[in-house]
Amino acid sequence: MRVLFLVYPHIGLGQGGLQLQIQRTAAGLLDAGVEVVFYDPWTNGIEEADVCHVFGFLSSMRFHVSRAKACGKPVVISPVLNVFSFSRARLRLQVFLSNAVPGMLREWRHIQRMLRECDQVIALNVEERNILTRYFGVQKHKCTVIPNGLDLRMTRATPERARTRLGFDDYVLSVGSICQRKNQLTLIRAMRGLPHRLVLVGGATQEDAAYYRACRSEAGDNVHFLGAVDNENSLLPSLYAAARLFVLPSFSEVMPLTLYEAALSGCRVVASRNFPISKELKGCARRVPPRSVKCLRRVIREEMGDTRHGGGRRAITDMASWKTVTDDIRGVYAMLCKHCERVET
Repeated sequence: MRVLFLVYPHIGLGQGGLQLQIQRTAAGLLDAGVEVVFYDPWTNGIEEADVCHVFGFLSSMRFHVSRAKACGKPVVISPVLNVFSFSRARLRLQVFLSNAVPGMLREWRHIQRMLRECDQVIALNVEERNILTRYFGVQKHKCTVIPNGLDLRMTRATPERARTRLGFDDYVLSVGSICQRKNQLTLIRAMRGLPHRLVLVGGATQEDAAYYRACRSEAGDNVHFLGAVDNENSLLPSLYAAARLFVLPSFSEVMPLTLYEAALSGCRVVASRNFPISKELKGCARRVPPRSVKCLRRVIREEMGDTRHGGGRRAITDMASWKTVTDDIRGVYAMLCKHCERVET
């Protein structure tokens, strides 16, 4: 089976969760004997694929979906629909206006067209599936929930390398690109006056340079900017292992891998209440409103004062591995190819 991966063209400008999701999915499929081809208009085409798998949404990608369907190719879409910062009323209104008013909010209309044309949609969690079916009209029978997998390296990590690099441990950690959506500025403000160190892992794109400068200018002496650390670098698991508390105050996420990696490493975890988390993590994660500096400071103080390890490791070790995830995705491909064969005969 030959699967063509398609994604929006600016995917490589920053190392984020979607890029990691694509890389891990591709690696698992290759291990299972599936040929994975990353779309390049200069060297490969849609016509040679058995299945086209689209990751993320951008209006221009509707042309690729339409071409694939015109060629009789099954299309799978993993939307990673990051709209949890929107109120449901706002989302409903925007989708309605995109259909009712010509030329208005065309991005939403193009997204709906792609969802109508594709053969299967893969949501990362039930909450994303509910948004897709309720607001974008995706039929329930063609929307499957397959979460991201867990990186089991995190259970084997030790803190020594991080201690050597930083000179300390038992800190507050946050991992992610430094940008307004990730909301590090609120976290920096919440750390003022606390007797704890904050380690921020992540770089900033040129587009987020002003936000990065604001973070640097408001950071106290207890805030340490480590820059971007590649996911394959053994320093990253060690940074999780040496931290006491992991905080993710984002305004919107779909399934943030860093949160699960931190829990798997034994960190206590604090997350914004804006985005969904798995049922396995709900019992041990503290949730905070992302705009409240006061609330976040109070929760950090309480969590750092609790010397017990986080309960997330035990809770989520039974969640899917990347092998399980890619097996499930391969099953979706096989089902669609079999259906195409029946239609052709």
